[in-house]
Amino acid sequence: RILAYRIEDGAIGVLAQFDAAQFSAALAAPTAFITEDEESSGIIDISRLTNKESTFLFDAEVHKASADPALVEQGQLLTMTVDSWDRVYEARNDDSENGHDGEDQGNHGGQDDRRGYSIGLWGDMPYTATGPAALPNVINDINKQELEFTVFDGDIKAGSNAPCDQAQYDQAQAMFSVVKWATIYTPGDNEWTDCDRQSNGLYAPNERLALIRTMFFSDSKSQGQDRLDVTRQSAQFPENARWEHDGVTYITVNTPGSDNNYPQTDAAGQPIDADKKLTSVSGRPQNGDLAEYTARNAANLAWLDAGFAFAKSRGSKGIMVVQQADMFPSATNTDTITHYADEVAKLTSLTAAFNGQVALVNGDSHVFTVDNPLGLQNFTRVVTPGEVHNHWVRADVNAKDPKVFTFTQQLVPGNAP
Repeated sequence: RILAYRIEDGAIGVLAQFDAAQFSAALAAPTAFITEDEESSGIIDISRLTNKESTFLFDAEVHKASADPALVEQGQLLTMTVDSWDRVYEARNDDSENGHDGEDQGNHGGQDDRRGYSIGLWGDMPYTATGPAALPNVINDINKQELEFTVFDGDIKAGSNAPCDQAQYDQAQAMFSVVKWATIYTPGDNEWTDCDRQSNGLYAPNERLALIRTMFFSDSKSQGQDRLDVTRQSAQFPENARWEHDGVTYITVNTPGSDNNYPQTDAAGQPIDADKKLTSVSGRPQNGDLAEYTARNAANLAWLDAGFAFAKSRGSKGIMVVQQADMFPSATNTDTITHYADEVAKLTSLTAAFNGQVALVNGDSHVFTVDNPLGLQNFTRVVTPGEVHNHWVRADVNAKDPKVFTFTQQLVPGNAP
């Protein structure tokens, strides 16, 4: 990347960066990938030569052999004119001024007199045969926006016929590493509860969850290039996070699909999976774990209590809760949802008692939806697109607006609708 640094206040902005669709082995389509050995060696101010203010000359050195022997290696010599330095620094300046602290960002209690900001919401990708080719388009589109951060609401892979091997989690880390903005991740069922399926390699779900916690939640930082500080619930449940930005409190909870990892049995008392019956393999429980569900569900409810209490203490005008599971029945969600009742009841009571707007964001059902299944005036539920719908959701947030949140699906150029 080429960064700009403003001496008077320490603000940092991104002027240019290499395209992940061509320079990330994990994200680029095989036919588009060039190399991961690329650099830019410098930038020169040529404003006086061009008679254009804020015009620069820079290079892109692509260390891959060229078909033309006279060129030796590929590369580009480029010029760039900056039309607005305020726009360059805008997305980073807020974090520099406020310490980039997970619970001390911006002016709290809706006292911010600036305009609102935008964040990105995405998840449930890459899936299917088209997913790996479509994913770089999603990330490139997100990177082109002016966002404060993004939240990925789970499912880094498909639920079946996608082994839960180390390569899947390494690929997810690579995916997050090329996102320009801070990215907060909350796990989905596909990457842990469903790993005991035969087509996923018969992995132990609790062991896969432990791996996820080690790889993605070992410190107080988010994923993404501009890492954000967050508050984690505990060493036992580090994936549950909380942060605040400009009068809004954000909360993630590890509530996965597959009925919240509660054991599922058929009429004969035999364990069943979402796609086939399974028997115990190597003594491991199949399709659900009562002890795991009980402990995590209690932790999630306590984290919601703590998050709403924190929001009230800070005078937040809005709260956004993000998780993977779709807890409500619909035409796009016919899965068993019995063991989300505790959380639905908790969200209902907390929202009813909160003097502000509450948004619940989840993936799982894959079709962009904005609705109100709780029927409360201050509640909105959003389902992010995913699976074959490789797009994302832009949330415009303004604590001074009575609505606080506005949600718009961002259709990614080049990806199927």
